[in-house]
Amino acid sequence: MSEKLVLKDRVSRDIVSIKVETLKQLEKLPQDQADIELKKILHFATDVPIMINDRRWLEMITFWTPEHGLPGKDMGKWLNLMVKVGDLADDVTHIDLSRFQAELLWVRISSADFKIMNGITPAYSAFVADFVRQFGFHYSEEEPLETLVILSQQT
Repeated sequence: MSEKLVLKDRVSRDIVSIKVETLKQLEKLPQDQADIELKKILHFATDVPIMINDRRWLEMITFWTPEHGLPGKDMGKWLNLMVKVGDLADDVTHIDLSRFQAELLWVRISSADFKIMNGITPAYSAFVADFVRQFGFHYSEEEPLETLVILSQQT
């Protein structure tokens, strides 16, 4: 039996950071060269989406591998989910997950090995809050489920 996980578009609220060192280097460049370098930075910043679909987080979690790789014996249990997530259309609104697939995702999300290196965004947090609420998972040290429900409704 599967359960439908709704994939929402959420406001990204991503932040583009520029190191002070980079700004100081730009200041030392001739104006025309500094303009070119600044345009490169701005081009990157304008590629940051305003809305992010939960498919992004689902892909990140599904295709994540530990620092030393994913053992071949573990690939089998992920294979069907990897194919299903990899085949999702850009405009997808939901995915049907079996209980086994939801548990795979939960074990990964709650694992001490699962690390998000680029920072955790409000959109990712809201996705996880919706996921745990829908499937009944919880962190042992988290706030009561009612708090998560309220947080996910604010996005």
